Amino acid sequence: MRITETDIREVCVSRLTAAGFNVIATEVKEGFHKPAVFVNVYPSTVTLAGADLEDVTDTIDVQYIPAEETTQNCAEAAVKIRDCFMYRTLDVKNRHFTVESMETDIDDHILNVYFDVNYTQETPNGEEYENMEELRLGGIY
Repeated sequence: MRITETDIREVCVSRLTAAGFNVIATEVKEGFHKPAVFVNVYPSTVTLAGADLEDVTDTIDVQYIPAEETTQNCAEAAVKIRDCFMYRTLDVKNRHFTVESMETDIDDHILNVYFDVNYTQETPNGEEYENMEELRLGGIY
């Protein structure tokens, strides 16, 4: 089952919303209520891994804009975001990702948190086959 960046983004948004963050679903950077969170997911590396397989690294970028622009608010949000993703699996479709490291940056009182998920999946051009129902190997039946 193929995973898309949209699938990963939806799971991240759901997890952040459940943690009490105001997640803005659009790319609008003006006229939103603070504090606010923006989530972007993009493929940072894709490598062919065989005839019909690809190794994918997707980067998740969580941007937090606090109501009161202080470094302390950003630091507290960083801990809360870390708790959302690092200590339990990130379940997307039939996959369970473990976030092993995060990068955090506070610039002009805006927090950016970055982390990667790595996975292998079929290429979009791979042939699909029906699942085998029964296999008989030699012998008498």
